[in-house]
Amino acid sequence: MKFFSFGSRGPVVQILLLFSYGVLITLPSSLFFLFSGDGGTDGNVLARYGDLLLLVTFPMLALQPVLSARLGMLDRSFGLDTVYLFHKLMGMTAGTLLLVAAVFRTVSSPLASSWPDPAAAGLLSAVVFTAFLYRQLRMSYEAWRRLHNVLVLLTLAAVFVLALLAVPAAGKTLMRIMLTFYFGAGSAAYLHHRVIGPLKRRRLLYRVDCVERETHNVWNLTLRAPEGAARFDFLPGQFQFLTFDQGAGEEHPFTISSSPTLPGVHTATIKESGDFTRGIGKVREGDLLAVQAPFGRFSYVLHPDEKELVFIAGGIGITPFMSMLRHMRDQAADQDVLLLYASMTEKDIVFKNELQELAAGAAPRLRVTHVLARPGAGWTGKSGRIDGSLIEQMVTGDLRAKAFYLCGPPPMMHALITTLIEKGVPSHRVRSERFAL
Repeated sequence: MKFFSFGSRGPVVQILLLFSYGVLITLPSSLFFLFSGDGGTDGNVLARYGDLLLLVTFPMLALQPVLSARLGMLDRSFGLDTVYLFHKLMGMTAGTLLLVAAVFRTVSSPLASSWPDPAAAGLLSAVVFTAFLYRQLRMSYEAWRRLHNVLVLLTLAAVFVLALLAVPAAGKTLMRIMLTFYFGAGSAAYLHHRVIGPLKRRRLLYRVDCVERETHNVWNLTLRAPEGAARFDFLPGQFQFLTFDQGAGEEHPFTISSSPTLPGVHTATIKESGDFTRGIGKVREGDLLAVQAPFGRFSYVLHPDEKELVFIAGGIGITPFMSMLRHMRDQAADQDVLLLYASMTEKDIVFKNELQELAAGAAPRLRVTHVLARPGAGWTGKSGRIDGSLIEQMVTGDLRAKAFYLCGPPPMMHALITTLIEKGVPSHRVRSERFAL
């Protein structure tokens, strides 16, 4: 199986995309300078700067739905987790700029006419606040998402109106057409992502072919493509978004745990935890669900020159590594792999027997080390946690010559990434998969 359609976005394309984004968010403010000259806003300096910041903020907000629309080009170039992180950072930046713009415009205007600015700033602040703290607010993911969508649309509309009023008289027609285009692009991206895309996927539902218990709280789901449709192609290690209840339920990301060489079907390995996955054991053979895939750049095939790999997994974070190891086996890959796998107890080890079989095979050349946080009386392996000392003990040769792949709880990954870089491993050879998109 060839993967020439994936991972083809090099640094040049990344730079071009970032440059294009910079041009788009600064174009309205640049035209504001061009058309307003040294004056504008009746000579009120604070109001002028407020208008200028508003014309930077609005394009950023209009492009937020584009960043979150899961566009294949952006995913192939940067990885969806990176795009979503950038999306969050731009949301925070836009919120800050809008607050400053609201202050400038409010203090320079009569109180009776200045209320729209703090109202729009308050809406955007609510978007940012709930995006980062919805778990602390004890909101379910789906409840937060519905609230987020409403707040985003209200904020975008409010700032659009303010931006239209802020354009200078000299370039009013051109700039209002441009701002309307931004508003239309953002609205179209939102509608496609939240309405049109889901409706299309509901017409091509995948079928649950098999449900198997992997451990006491982990299940394997085998999913078959719709009748007459080909299963999507994917890289080992990529992930998908699944929407159960015939495509009308909650949507969540899950790694594809099977090899791309498995014909006609693919698998998702899901742990019972949280609001949604707690009921995963109730899924039955024949159930229908919507699938959006594939996403992510967490795959060894994107780096064919690397032959010595260290996989570090924590808990259910083993799933992308199983996809990669299965693919290596199927392709008889010439690869040396060390897997360090952290679990709470021995019964929590996912794919324990299959990992033993893979380690006993000829390809890949695999060594597996299990590390238990709470070992039982009969456990003779490693215990505690995976740290720099254990890595140095288990990795043969120069750490700096290896490629490290990490997937597990965020605190574990953050600590290990910091440790590896401190030990001299180049940052571009330390890769991680983050589930919290």
